[in-house]
Amino acid sequence: MITQYRPQLEALAPDSGCYLSEGNWRQPNFQHAFYGSNYDPLNAIKAKYDPHDLFYAVTAVGSDRWRVSNHGHLRKI
Repeated sequence: MITQYRPQLEALAPDSGCYLSEGNWRQPNFQHAFYGSNYDPLNAIKAKYDPHDLFYAVTAVGSDRWRVSNHGHLRKI
């Protein structure tokens, strides 16, 4: 789905975005696909109100600052 069909659909409707509830958690460019041009302003708001990144979700704003290790531990990069 991600490597074959999604690029074809995105070519048909560039910048169309998608809903988080319908998105794939493995979306490689989730920042743009889910949030578009709002990602950077939202990231600034998150930094202000959650400076220690207490709140985390796989495709949430700021989650790109984290990785899951081979042992399954969540680590800040």
